[in-house]
Amino acid sequence: MTTQNATRYLGAEGRLYTMRLEARGIYVMREWATVYVPRSQHDFSVLSSTVNIFRNVHARLQDTIANISKKRPKVVNLTRPGFGTPIRVCRT
Repeated sequence: MTTQNATRYLGAEGRLYTMRLEARGIYVMREWATVYVPRSQHDFSVLSSTVNIFRNVHARLQDTIANISKKRPKVVNLTRPGFGTPIRVCRT
C-alpha cells in the first residue's frame, strides 16, 4: 500500500491529509491532523502542539521512505557488450 501526505493551509489553520492506496485505482484520503499558526503573542500556546505534529510528520515520512527503499527491486544490468561506438566516415 502506498501512502502520500498533503498539506493545505487556510489562514492560520493548516490541515494535513494522508492518502492511501486501498486497492487498484482506489485511493482513500483522510484528515490526519490540524495545526494552527500563532497570530499573536497570546496564541503561542498552540506552537508546541504544531511542532510536535510536524515532528510526527517527519518521522512518518522517514518510515515511508525506508519502506519504499526496502521494496525497490535490485537493478539488473541488461546491457550487452557491443563492438564499440560506430565510426563516422566523413565523405566530402
